[in-house]
Amino acid sequence: MLNDYIKPSILWTDVEDRIDATFYRTDFVVSLDKIFKNLTIPVLPNRQLIHELTDYTANGSFESLKKNVRYTNETGIPMIRGKNLKNGVLDKTDLNYVTDDTYRFLKKSELNAGDLLFTKTGTLGNTIVWSEYFGKATLGDNIFKVRYKNGINPYYIHAYFSTDYGYKWVERFAQGGVQPTIIKESFREIKIPVPDITIQDYIGNKVKRAENLREEARILNEECRNEFNKVLDLKIDLKKHAFLVEMDDYKTISSNPSIIYTTKNYEMKIAPQYYHPRRVFLLEQLKKINFNTKKLSELTNRISSKSSVNSLPYVGPDCIDNTFGYLTPVPANIKTNTVKTQKDDILFCRLRPNLNNITICDMENIQASAEFLQYRINKDFKYLYYLFFVLRHPFTLYQIVDTAIGDRPRVDEELVDDILIPIIPDETMANINKNIKKVLFNLRLSNQLTLEAKRDVESLIEGNFDESKIIEVE
Repeated sequence: MLNDYIKPSILWTDVEDRIDATFYRTDFVVSLDKIFKNLTIPVLPNRQLIHELTDYTANGSFESLKKNVRYTNETGIPMIRGKNLKNGVLDKTDLNYVTDDTYRFLKKSELNAGDLLFTKTGTLGNTIVWSEYFGKATLGDNIFKVRYKNGINPYYIHAYFSTDYGYKWVERFAQGGVQPTIIKESFREIKIPVPDITIQDYIGNKVKRAENLREEARILNEECRNEFNKVLDLKIDLKKHAFLVEMDDYKTISSNPSIIYTTKNYEMKIAPQYYHPRRVFLLEQLKKINFNTKKLSELTNRISSKSSVNSLPYVGPDCIDNTFGYLTPVPANIKTNTVKTQKDDILFCRLRPNLNNITICDMENIQASAEFLQYRINKDFKYLYYLFFVLRHPFTLYQIVDTAIGDRPRVDEELVDDILIPIIPDETMANINKNIKKVLFNLRLSNQLTLEAKRDVESLIEGNFDESKIIEVE
């Protein structure tokens, strides 16, 4: 029986025989127990659905792990950590790698298609389903690997954990404050609505199709990268600290020179950041390619459209996918001026370390952080998506990455205007333009399907799921 005291912090109920007060927090009792008690579909504890639950530490004692786990470079086998699970997808931008011997030692955390990964410490409840696309990998610390029984669709479970209901169950069983965690025994007790397998598959297949679209986008993006690199044929590794700067009046091999002094005319800029060695080096290499280059300012107009309207969806640096530059606006809650965008505007974040956070506005009526420079393509240049692709390429970023200055390092807007864009053969630009446009289309559709799956689970719990939709699909 719910306590009728006005806004109590906890409630006495007969839901579970537990002594921890957090479990009986008012919002948990009202939004979980009261609703789940009245569901017409079975609600089962996770332990009844799980075939196998394991993690990194199941491979041995801390001493044994310390002795046998060896890290290596990108030629090794990926180790998936909690930070690689973001917004329901696998983020490969900051992977660790282990040796073959380590992979064999960590046999209990070997990843296979269909395994659900669940972050158990820190940012709780981020999930992905491991796909055959992802290849060979092993599990890092702070993640559960869950293999569900036959008759349970892991993509449906993934969609469930993306809902507020799923997250509240996770939060309810969490322990700790600053670094919350959920232990195996608590994870097994999370309540999960289990509809008929046809409904699970209907919802889960949306998530799986979204994953397939992202994989197609990844392949297309990689093909564009390879095509561009082959045409440009710049045989340099700008990630290395040691490089050669050689010009008519200056020559040095240095691992960390601060600036290059030269009589060459780089438009007679006074600020020292214009002459950072890596920038000078790259500009010298660009003079040797077989194609013309144009400044960003020759292909676009930089727009200044500050806005104080706070009702539009908002895009900050963290709203942009690092892999593809795909944007996901969030509800506005902004107290400062922003940039009001138009469809097809390019947003270029000039705040380090977010220089790679470049995106195209593929929707109307959004506002963006004032940390973005806003560019609108000229009518006489028809390859918007090629330009967006090149701006995200390391070749471009290394023209400016070392020039950010200040307490919160920013790149001077004139330096961004001066970025050189290769004007490669028209046929190649057209092909890259077409494929990158397809990449962003796939990602938008993938995001739509993921949201639909989430809403389907919520409708199922709230009693208004329309089963006729399943018949229509069949």
